[in-house]
Amino acid sequence: LTVALLLTSMWARPVPAHHSTAMFERSEVTSITGTIRFFSWANPHVRVEIVEEKDGVAGAMWNIEGPTPNALIPVGWKRTTLKPGDKVTLKINPMKSGSNAGLLVGAILSDGTVLTDGSRRAAAQ
Repeated sequence: LTVALLLTSMWARPVPAHHSTAMFERSEVTSITGTIRFFSWANPHVRVEIVEEKDGVAGAMWNIEGPTPNALIPVGWKRTTLKPGDKVTLKINPMKSGSNAGLLVGAILSDGTVLTDGSRRAAAQ
């Protein structure tokens, strides 16, 4: 038994922990236009807070989660892509619960630059 445990542990590989995206409505894409309040460029996920604007009036605060920075760099994102005060449109998969949160699919910057999250599902949107 001791030998079997030793051999098993030699081939054991760590499995990275990750949470599910089941809480997001992955088949739906919503656009949130507004002003960036906060942008966190950190592992394990980037995070964006945006104040939605409708007809020039500030409205709801949205909390958006994105992929890791390493997934965004190859598709043109930088730690300076979003700054507080920037006017943008974020494309998201909204929460199934209807709360003001979602999963980042892409962004349209004020200069018209279009960025995706690099996934195949984003390319199809």
